[in-house]
Amino acid sequence: QFRVVTRNSSGDMLPADVRVGSEWRNGFDIRMEATTPGPDSPLREPIDLTVSITRRAVAAERVRVPAGEYDALKILATTDLGMGSSIRGTEWWVEGVGMVKSTYDLGSGSETAITEATSVTVPR
Repeated sequence: QFRVVTRNSSGDMLPADVRVGSEWRNGFDIRMEATTPGPDSPLREPIDLTVSITRRAVAAERVRVPAGEYDALKILATTDLGMGSSIRGTEWWVEGVGMVKSTYDLGSGSETAITEATSVTVPR
């Protein structure tokens, strides 16, 4: 188990004027530490990392999640974890709502992390 604290961020998670073909970057300075450090913990001391994400909008498409069906912008993302490794994923963003789905290959070739919106509340 790990605790991650964002110490600083730069860039936009999703620029206001994004459209198919847009590419942008954002980043985070984070501190990661084990919540229960011990002799078997892979992380014995806290570490500071700079994470950078490059995103590219590749298509407009319809996506279905438990929260409903949406017209979304499909975005390919590459996250550099600052340790010589990166993960690649796909995100679906809906105007006025936010990200409703993401899939990320965790680098092992057999593990994928999938998130899907189960409900959506849009502030008025």
